[in-house]
Amino acid sequence: MNLNIITAQDATVLAQKVKATTTAPAQIANQTDRPPAVTKDDLYGRLLKFIPGPLLGVYVFVQNIVVSVKMSHSLRVVLALVVFVLIAALMVVFLRRQKHVRRWSQLAVMFGAFAVFAFSTNGPSQVFHWYKPWFGTVALGLAGAFLIAFNPRPLPPDDINEFGP
Repeated sequence: MNLNIITAQDATVLAQKVKATTTAPAQIANQTDRPPAVTKDDLYGRLLKFIPGPLLGVYVFVQNIVVSVKMSHSLRVVLALVVFVLIAALMVVFLRRQKHVRRWSQLAVMFGAFAVFAFSTNGPSQVFHWYKPWFGTVALGLAGAFLIAFNPRPLPPDDINEFGP
């Protein structure tokens, strides 16, 4: 799945490229690597692309182990922060290399969504004494509103050429 957000301008460029090609539409549709999307992403599609679900699952799995193992509080805080940083870094590398996300602004928003998710789950924040569960709920609501309002710029021409037929 191509995780780049497709704007209206991106969809227009891609549709023109599909119309101009001699490749059969069925062949374009059956491409296994990254067939082009010729419609802009709706709100639901954009939200799904902003939140990398499988990586969040790995994060929750590892953090639950860290939080549940018997150890000193300070060691638990350090391990929870190390896990957060490692998975955040791996997320950016994975999205950039494997999922070909091209906009740095989109990667930054995805990182922010991951950080808010981590803040609201069994992550580093819950090992701090000052943390209250409602903080995570409020953070999720604010992040959701930001994700709905965020409109990325269209992909640069060099990057959009990668998704054409």
